[in-house]
Amino acid sequence: MITTATVPTVTLRSLSQGYDQTCATRHGEYRRNARGSLLFVLLVLLIAGAVAVIAVSRAQRRRQYLLANAEDAAYANRHDRLH
Repeated sequence: MITTATVPTVTLRSLSQGYDQTCATRHGEYRRNARGSLLFVLLVLLIAGAVAVIAVSRAQRRRQYLLANAEDAAYANRHDRLH
């Protein structure tokens, strides 16, 4: 029968150090995972921003095109009425 008194202190200490190392390793993994997640989120935001800029510039270009066509049509209509 083994009692608590027969367990060497070195074993308990080594177990505790091993546990500390395991926790430190897991903490490092969590930090790496968090850093990777942050970079992924920043990449997604960058892509979303680029898509938004492209969409806005296309909308502005289309608006200018439609306004120019409307002005041309108005000018042609006015010109036809004068002659």
